[in-house]
Amino acid sequence: GATTKPWGYVDLIVTFGSEETTKSIKVKFLVVDCPCLYQCIIDSTAIADLIAVPSTAHLKMKYYTSKGQVATLHGDIEAAR
Repeated sequence: GATTKPWGYVDLIVTFGSEETTKSIKVKFLVVDCPCLYQCIIDSTAIADLIAVPSTAHLKMKYYTSKGQVATLHGDIEAAR
């Protein structure tokens, strides 16, 4: 594959979930200029901070909300294409 030089990093507060199932954490994003199938890739640090368990095969991720409840994010295969 080709080599791409990153433009840098940006730290942003990201809120996962909606309404009663939210949790917000600071996520560091690597900014690059390249065509990509993904809008972003969540690294292991963010997953650990979120206390999440992702499942690529099921397009789901379970995590603890700010209230300590378990919530599930559901991916959309059609939107991902």
